[in-house]
Amino acid sequence: DMSVQKPVPYLLAPSLLIRDTGFAAAQRCDYSSQDDSKRYFNAGLYVVGTRHLTGSTYASLMAIAMSPPRASAYEPKRWSADQDVLNIYFDPWRGGRNRTVLPYDYNYIKRFHNWGHPRYRSCLRVWDARMVHIVGQKPWLEYAKRWKTDMQRYIIEVEDEWKRVHFADKTVVIGGGPSVTAPAGMYIDMFSRVVRVNDFNLRDTNTTGRKTTDVIIHQASRKADFSGLTREHIHLSSFGMNESSINARMQEPTGCGLNASQLTRLPPYYHTTLKQEMASAAGMAHNDAVRAVSTPAHPLTGTIAVAWALRTTPVRPVYFLGFDMMLGGSYEHGRQQLGSKVSKNSLLKFHRIKHDQAYLHKLQEAGQLQLLSVPTPATVRAAEIRGNHKSKTG
Repeated sequence: DMSVQKPVPYLLAPSLLIRDTGFAAAQRCDYSSQDDSKRYFNAGLYVVGTRHLTGSTYASLMAIAMSPPRASAYEPKRWSADQDVLNIYFDPWRGGRNRTVLPYDYNYIKRFHNWGHPRYRSCLRVWDARMVHIVGQKPWLEYAKRWKTDMQRYIIEVEDEWKRVHFADKTVVIGGGPSVTAPAGMYIDMFSRVVRVNDFNLRDTNTTGRKTTDVIIHQASRKADFSGLTREHIHLSSFGMNESSINARMQEPTGCGLNASQLTRLPPYYHTTLKQEMASAAGMAHNDAVRAVSTPAHPLTGTIAVAWALRTTPVRPVYFLGFDMMLGGSYEHGRQQLGSKVSKNSLLKFHRIKHDQAYLHKLQEAGQLQLLSVPTPATVRAAEIRGNHKSKTG
């Protein structure tokens, strides 16, 4: 939960940094040595020298932890474990060991970005900090599972800086489901690889983003804007069909208008072994899962796109968004995309949706795949109202 945004020269020479005191920690942005609460440091980052790595130091720290000599300066009604212990031990203003005070932007707590609060109006903005510390709830936690107080706009802005770093080497697979909502576009464009599915469109870039590095299609996919993609980045799942049949289907009036020479055909794994893996994930016995390979049903294109992304990058997790049907729950087949003409009967004829769902859930449980969680404007507004109300009443 720490993000390095700028060079940190002090930490490149820790022996010089703590030469005089043997211990250094970053101050608060409203630091004052005359105020217990304002000289209290967050223990997310500190530097300690060998002079303090002794049995005597450990015994002193344990003694404080077992019998605190005074209430916490951070939250007087409760004890904050190791952080309070360190703040009492390294507090020369009240008889403790000496410490070196580092600038606060070396441990920039996310709440420093709240310029609406009088305490933080003198702080730098998050994009000027050297090291950002995401205290409290973490940016990888789904927004639906958050405390409302951690959904305020200034916190979202801090987490966006963390995400620019975190997503920069990762892959996201984007479907066409109704869960692709504004403002997902800015987050999608942060990823190194953006994999689209079938007849994607980017007309509303605030929702869908602008970036596409790869697209996964099949012979029945409809028209999309493939103009910015080379052959190596348009991947066809052929389901074992021959080239002439594929070309004929794609050149139909409702087809995508491409031909096989403009595409890279995916290997047989995606319509054979992948089906077996999906059947196994759905709980089928081994022999039954093997027999599933020979059935006419095939994986959804979104499932193929996820499998392809996982097989072509070592970086985990791979993110996904827009696959409502593949997440199960109360979702109804045939409504996987606003305005879709795909019928329920067609989906049930050519796919075993429960197998796709089980496969994705298994990947999520293993940490291989993660849903891209996006804050909605309505949720942020509600958190702002709640936060403002608490400030006035508190």
